Amino acid sequence: MWKHTLIIFLFYLLGCFGHRVKRIVGGTVAEKGQLPFAVSVQIRVTASGHAEFKHICGGVYVDGVVLTAGHCVLRRNASDVLVQIGGTEISSERLISATHIASRKLNFFTLKNDIAAISLKTLVPGSLKFDDIVKSAHHDHCFIYGFGTSKFMTTGNKQLHFAPVNVIDFNTCYTKLGPVVAPEPNAGMFCAEGSANHTDACLGDSGSALVCKNPTTHTLYPLGLISYGMGCGS
Repeated sequence: MWKHTLIIFLFYLLGCFGHRVKRIVGGTVAEKGQLPFAVSVQIRVTASGHAEFKHICGGVYVDGVVLTAGHCVLRRNASDVLVQIGGTEISSERLISATHIASRKLNFFTLKNDIAAISLKTLVPGSLKFDDIVKSAHHDHCFIYGFGTSKFMTTGNKQLHFAPVNVIDFNTCYTKLGPVVAPEPNAGMFCAEGSANHTDACLGDSGSALVCKNPTTHTLYPLGLISYGMGCGS
């Protein structure tokens, strides 16, 4: 019915569980060094007695800390989490160990508080800064990014993609998604939609950020984290 797909985000400033958030659809492959703040969050998976780390969600590197969706690392110990920062392909190399995971109590029904902060053993350059966030009612020149795969916990597409999206107001989001799917007004969340080319987020992109450009300084700033979405580019 609606040609544009929608994605729900958490506000940093206010500080689809499982299969509802998927991968970047209709996006552009990122070039080396283009998105140094992009993160692949990888968790320890044990099968047949063999343990390895698999990409589970995206994240964003801000002020020396990785932020991701809370449901991505729910009930995970820091020792079970590694992150890759600034890469354009998912890799088992240059992974950084997590030392601590901080999160708020997640509401499974509304997904309020779907956010977690991962402290790192080693810091690297490329971090975005909270101080650059533009406190405005309007945000332009925004995009999403991610390493998402076509199926949960599979290798699939390992390349980092990004795609433009538009932030929309709550009333528009509510009208399009309805009372069941749309976030609650006080949940600290907002909506964005893909372009007419059906850009969207899909499985594995949850936790990645919506990033916007300051029209005056041209610096990039994080606005929110991908929490869940509907349509997957359809």
